[in-house]
Amino acid sequence: MMTNSVCYKIYGQDFHIEPESVQFANAVFHDEYRINDLRSHNVRTIVDVGSHVGSFTVMAHHYWPNAKIVAVEPHPQSFELMTKNTSHIPDAQLLRINAAISSKPGKCLLSFPVSNSRVADYVPDVWESLEPRYRDFGIEVPSLTVEQFWTQVTDFGIDEVDLIKLDCEGAEYLIVSELSALGLMDRIGWIRGEWHSRKDNLLLANLLSQTHIFNIDPNYPHSVGMFVAHRLLK
Repeated sequence: MMTNSVCYKIYGQDFHIEPESVQFANAVFHDEYRINDLRSHNVRTIVDVGSHVGSFTVMAHHYWPNAKIVAVEPHPQSFELMTKNTSHIPDAQLLRINAAISSKPGKCLLSFPVSNSRVADYVPDVWESLEPRYRDFGIEVPSLTVEQFWTQVTDFGIDEVDLIKLDCEGAEYLIVSELSALGLMDRIGWIRGEWHSRKDNLLLANLLSQTHIFNIDPNYPHSVGMFVAHRLLK
């Protein structure tokens, strides 16, 4: 059964979203992730971690219609809407992954803030090493390690990622850390992301500096903010 949603239009296509999250999708389409400056580049491969209902994936496909995209979303209802919203993208160009990226494979708990919107779902296990969050209520979802996730990306025919978007409620630190440990960060060109733990941004900065030029917006006094990076020339 289709989750409760309303239907908007974007780029002439139907776009379905739960009513409580409309403002967040609108922010994506208004260039929240600062990719408008990249439109003149030949972006061939894109990874969207924290796809929600597919706003970034739909926009990226509109900008680069020949690019291959991997979209990752753990919440089953958001994934259902993302699948519907991206149905116009050929299967050969889009891999949809319905799983969370966590430190352990198999299953994990996905919890939520006190809100009707699903844009801020988080994995409590990820937050144990950050700033522990409420972890007693949620849904069980499939879980992939970073290495398993990267294997699915490469199995889809993507060896180098031109653009990765990370908006995954704290998992950005795990993902960047593990990709760095695996020696894979130099296979990623542009990075657009949202940080969620101010005290861990020094770790993020240290990891990014090894392979990328970056900027982490402190966004005081808020507890989230944007970061951008592009790979250093080899």
